[in-house]
Amino acid sequence: MSNDKRPTTLHDVAARAGVSIATVSKFINRQQRFSAGVEARVLEAVEALAYRRNPAAHSMVTGRTGTLGLAVLDIGNPHFASMVKGANRVALALGYSLMVVDLEECAGAELQQLQALASRVDGLAVSARVPGPAMQWLVQQSRPIVWFGRFEEPGCACVRTDGRVAGRLLGTHLLERGFRRVLYAGYAASRWSEDRAEGLAAVLSEAGVPLQRCESSTPSLDGGRLATDAWFQSALRPDAVVGYNDMIAIGFMRELQRRGVHVPDEVGVAGFDNVPLCGLLEPELTSVDVRGGQQGESVIRELHGLITRERVPSVVVIEPQLVERRSTARG
Repeated sequence: MSNDKRPTTLHDVAARAGVSIATVSKFINRQQRFSAGVEARVLEAVEALAYRRNPAAHSMVTGRTGTLGLAVLDIGNPHFASMVKGANRVALALGYSLMVVDLEECAGAELQQLQALASRVDGLAVSARVPGPAMQWLVQQSRPIVWFGRFEEPGCACVRTDGRVAGRLLGTHLLERGFRRVLYAGYAASRWSEDRAEGLAAVLSEAGVPLQRCESSTPSLDGGRLATDAWFQSALRPDAVVGYNDMIAIGFMRELQRRGVHVPDEVGVAGFDNVPLCGLLEPELTSVDVRGGQQGESVIRELHGLITRERVPSVVVIEPQLVERRSTARG
């Protein structure tokens, strides 16, 4: 004789709770709120009977998959890894699973990847740095989308930090530490790079300090390493270098050290993102924390609000924070 038990159904839950099947369905699927007493009885019945929602049936009834999509530019970059962890934490708490796509910086297949992802999820969280064709396609979709990073399309939702504020924080810090010849190793493919450079240049200009600039080929350790040629070829070598992100700054710093330049006595180095690796270097890297984990959490909350229609598209700005370390400690 089989010991297999029949799966618990909505009818079973409704009978135990003393409510209708429709009430149970609407409550479980977050379609309607009820009195505290009714909700308590439904929750008690769900737990006592070990009811588990059938994902396929739920999708057929509600038109929802219970899955959210997150498209990041490079999962190998610790900043985006932190964002994924924050997003996944909130998605699980809200009852969603998270599907992550790595767009792999400059891979050229972003549109196809995003189209495939969009067909499998209830909503998308996407970097505002995706190329033009992919961005245009996404804007035309009716599916809920939240962008992370500065995005100025009217009526769209985004979560970001203010790159100009971040740049000003770092510029003020460098001036206070006595640096007067600053080089910015940027990444031209990113709009965020220009924001950071503008904030940095503005605060330096107020002190009569010009900002020197060079470009990294990629926003990576290798990009930073190759960008050091600009420092060695400068007629008046900068006494501080700022990378568009921490990976560029770290690559730049390690190559300077390999070629016999002392950090920070001969040149200070700093970056943006405050990835965990910053605190493990010698010297530890000064960085502006753009709150990657918090961005990930906020993006999912905003996306859930759009899906449930509890929120309208809005712009959420998360304040950056300077984290001073020994790479800019002179004397």
